[in-house]
Amino acid sequence: MMKHIVTIVAVLFIVNTASGQITLDESTLEALVGKRLVSVDYEPSDTTGAYAISQQTGENETWVITSFGWTVTDTVNIDFLSSAAGTPGENDPDFASANLIQVASLVGDTSNFENASYSFFDESGLMQQGSVFIGDADDDGDLDTLKSLYTPAELDIPFPFTYQTVVMDSVTHEQFASDTLFSSEQVAKEGFVDGYGTLVTPDGSFDVLRYKYEERVYGDGFVFVETTVEWWGPTGPIFSVDIIDFGFGTFIDLYYSTQTVVEITAVDPDDFSLPTTFALQQNYPNPFNPSTTIPFDLQESAYVNLAVYDLLGRRVELLIDGQLPVGTHEVSWSAENVPGGLYVARLEVNGQRQSRTMTLLK
Repeated sequence: MMKHIVTIVAVLFIVNTASGQITLDESTLEALVGKRLVSVDYEPSDTTGAYAISQQTGENETWVITSFGWTVTDTVNIDFLSSAAGTPGENDPDFASANLIQVASLVGDTSNFENASYSFFDESGLMQQGSVFIGDADDDGDLDTLKSLYTPAELDIPFPFTYQTVVMDSVTHEQFASDTLFSSEQVAKEGFVDGYGTLVTPDGSFDVLRYKYEERVYGDGFVFVETTVEWWGPTGPIFSVDIIDFGFGTFIDLYYSTQTVVEITAVDPDDFSLPTTFALQQNYPNPFNPSTTIPFDLQESAYVNLAVYDLLGRRVELLIDGQLPVGTHEVSWSAENVPGGLYVARLEVNGQRQSRTMTLLK
């Protein structure tokens, strides 16, 4: 779970692709406010093979990670907000200028865990200001409040962000427990987008950028180096390798993620009655061109798989694959890149399946 706390800003983007390359700018962030990222994380049983593949770099590379025995570890929901109101750091003056707040929650967790990351972005880049974590950090049964602060705000990525982009920054990183400073470190960061090409995963192939960055952390009596390599695809880093050298030993963490950005409208139980059944509603508008909305009801929190198929049973697009809360939800499907005709929306929840036919006019 810590990887989401450390790299939460990195899992943000819907990107534009051209000629096999990806370029990010401030417009990709603006489009995410009010949306949720559902991230399902996997770890490999074959870490040696996964690590060896990760060392490939260059132009028009192909990275194949389908055969390393991936196992689900976490499902995390990350909500994107433009205001700190209602988040753990809403009254903190250090985050008053934040215009992108990401609130992460671990699906299935019952300990009231919550992590909010605060950032500022404009046409020059994305700056991470810090985060506030609420949860049982020391497993003593009590909720702890931990704050992380970067001074000045840390450059996460400059805009535009694409192949051969260089990232350099130096900041002070402070950590507080209940407003008491317990750690202060100097962090020097150097990064470079050193490759692009195709990442072949168990869920399909994606155009990606290979972004490698190193952070040297200087604390009170210690120094360690953390090197991270990420493959950024249509919704952020799909594959990541994190290597921490403590001087006396090295720790390596590898994970692969399926990440789905969804349009969600959840029912407020204070204002409406919650659904009492599982139901896939008819999409609207129908017929449509080029986009439509697919509503569905969940009478309880559940793992949801929602996909679109053609009439031959071939999957056209996976819309949701992850845990969602009880309520009425809506997901938008854009069919700009498929031919006109009849398509089937298929929803699977707890072994139950429902389908609706949709008509795309072109």
